Amino acid sequence: MFGVKDTMLEEAKKLFGDGNKSNKSSSNEYLSNDPKSLAKQTDLARKLREEPFRYEKLSWKACFPKLVDTSVQKLMKKRGISFAVNSIYKCLYWDKTDGKLIGVIAFGSDCEGPPGAVHGGAIATALDEVFAWGGIRHFGFSGVTLSLNINYHKFIPLRKSMVGVEIEIEKVEGRKVFMKGKVFNLDNSDIVHNTATALFYKANPLMPSFEEAIKVFGANSNATKEQVLQLFAKPSSSKGNNSTNGTSSSGEDVEPYSSFKTSKL
Repeated sequence: MFGVKDTMLEEAKKLFGDGNKSNKSSSNEYLSNDPKSLAKQTDLARKLREEPFRYEKLSWKACFPKLVDTSVQKLMKKRGISFAVNSIYKCLYWDKTDGKLIGVIAFGSDCEGPPGAVHGGAIATALDEVFAWGGIRHFGFSGVTLSLNINYHKFIPLRKSMVGVEIEIEKVEGRKVFMKGKVFNLDNSDIVHNTATALFYKANPLMPSFEEAIKVFGANSNATKEQVLQLFAKPSSSKGNNSTNGTSSSGEDVEPYSSFKTSKL
């Protein structure tokens, strides 16, 4: 536009042609329909796994196995799995030396947007979840997204849909955490597909910090399933609060899990 070279436009021309050629995308072009296996096979993922003293695995199963239970999810009015769990796989680790998140994202074949390329919305979904883990690692549970800004520099081809991701915390203001990140090519980290910034907020200050959650919900916790469920029970009182539907006798909404106290254990 106005004589300025648009890098994304040039990238699109290379990817899709000039309109005179057909650019068909078929399932046999993809490396695999299993993004999880793809991510785990990358050199970066292998390196992160082989240095456990520096890199700490970040996932619900690795960090909080006591919470990987559909009964807990149902109590929290969730369906038990993320809607993107089968199409987008994230292999994430916390770098304890540099204090940042690093990992691999792999997109399944159904994440196609432009022919042969990953959909921008799928990238946004993945980044939102990765930034969320940055928030969890910093302040624990109940983080919500206040702002997510993404720049799209280069398309991610579905035939090479594994990319690296790196998230850093820029600053903290009370319950607000400001972060920045990038999505980069695994073969050449100088090739950056996306840059992004995010602002996350700890909505419920009574929810546990990361360290406290590890103690209560981690692999070494002695908490029973019943105790875990009780921790997430909605508050009730002699004034007539209804712990089933989360409303008080006056009809006002009750803050879910506002009585969360790990000291109950």
